[in-house]
Amino acid sequence: MRMNRFRRLATATMLVSAATIVAAQPASAQEHDVELPAGQGCDFALGLDNIEGPPLRREFTDRNGNQVRLFAGKSGAVIYTNLDTGKSVSFQSRGTNLRQTSATTGTQTFEFSGHVGLVQFPGDVPPGPSTTQLSGRLVFTTDSGGVTNVQKVEGNQIDICARLA
Repeated sequence: MRMNRFRRLATATMLVSAATIVAAQPASAQEHDVELPAGQGCDFALGLDNIEGPPLRREFTDRNGNQVRLFAGKSGAVIYTNLDTGKSVSFQSRGTNLRQTSATTGTQTFEFSGHVGLVQFPGDVPPGPSTTQLSGRLVFTTDSGGVTNVQKVEGNQIDICARLA
């Protein structure tokens, strides 16, 4: 099942957080900010909470006519929850930078540096389901159909699905 483009972009861009574990949160019956069915972010249903992206700092058009948006710094946390077991893990945010470029073809390029979570869905390149928390650099493109193509991942990585299994 494909995730609609807005939800996919929102999930990808809002998972800005650090690679330092804060504490596991107890399970609750609450709804989560984002809930992904089994087979999309992990083999189990995954909840994401307290997710925010960094604030917009600058917006301009580059010499090729592409819209460029620069986002920088944000504090907060993200909590990943296995919705089947209630097991959770959270990561404290320490600031992230994002450069988002929108080409006239409809393709968007996202370049993160700092702390970020990456959710890969079955239709992505490489295909998911997988969820990774990383501290480093991430570059991916998203086409007009919402398919994410990961170009580069550098730095420390934590496999969230394995951590919560």
